[in-house]
Amino acid sequence: MGEFSPQEPADVLFAEKAWLQGALLAAVAYGIEFTLFVMCFYLLLRQHQLSSQESNTLFYASNAQFTQLAFVDNRNIPGGPNTYEEVMFSIPIDELGNVCAIMTTWLADALIVWRCQVIFSSSRFPIWAIMLFPYLLWLGSFVMGVLFLIQVSAASPWTTSTINWTIPFFSLSLSLNIILTTVIVVRLMLHRRQIGGIMEDSHGKHYTSIAAMVIESASIFSVFSLLFLVPFVLNNAINQIFFQALSIVQINAMLLIIFRVAQGKGWTRNTAMQITTDRHAVSGVMQFAPGPDSTTALGSAVSSDTKGRSLGSSNPRLGLEEDVEKAIVTLE
Repeated sequence: MGEFSPQEPADVLFAEKAWLQGALLAAVAYGIEFTLFVMCFYLLLRQHQLSSQESNTLFYASNAQFTQLAFVDNRNIPGGPNTYEEVMFSIPIDELGNVCAIMTTWLADALIVWRCQVIFSSSRFPIWAIMLFPYLLWLGSFVMGVLFLIQVSAASPWTTSTINWTIPFFSLSLSLNIILTTVIVVRLMLHRRQIGGIMEDSHGKHYTSIAAMVIESASIFSVFSLLFLVPFVLNNAINQIFFQALSIVQINAMLLIIFRVAQGKGWTRNTAMQITTDRHAVSGVMQFAPGPDSTTALGSAVSSDTKGRSLGSSNPRLGLEEDVEKAIVTLE
């Protein structure tokens, strides 16, 4: 350590460094969030819809103010900023941030549950049977969040002497996101395979690309949650780096989904129906049974038109209709 370093134990200084680095990471994440918010707001405004960022803005403002109180205004508290956080975790300015963070988690988790319901809306199984378990997980997360807020209103989650609801709450939220991330990615991969088998490679690619899977499943937040929760369970101070940016990263993941939907690239309830309709249409052409005298002419007509379309046409559905028309004319 340098000549002017605080006379504090190494583990305390490490915790303070992690806290400060986390505050800086949160600032970067908030900058990304604000940019995404402006982009979403612009697109939604054109569609006469509304968007909101107030909750996470209050959270970041609370976090920044509490960091200032610990590192500047009350720097001489015995034990340094790390002790200040443990002792003053429940003061009003920090409690404001805690409430906003938990509310943000509830809303973001509800959004990913909704996205899962939209993507599975065309499933042959009853939607309630598919969504029952995610609904129960979200309800459990809501209850754990209420208990967590009651806990941190009296003590820091790092020093509580009663039941620590931090791990149950974040574990349920993380489990919900990991499970839905997995099933959404699997669902989109199956649709990608389906599209590849019946349409041109470029058709519908924006629905099932790797980027679409990452965004639609909110996997960014799932990974970030693990980066926080694992060190927290191991009582490693490095969890502080990710804890402060956790809520903001979760909102970023949700804003990416909203941005894709606002652009018209997000998966909707009609997307799967459109794919199914295209598949049936293509199957209908493939199974067309002409008379024995017109088999060669029909195959030649469809083949030559398909080759021509691949060079000049950008609308696969238009090409499909042309195929059917040519087949009918040929048979006549």
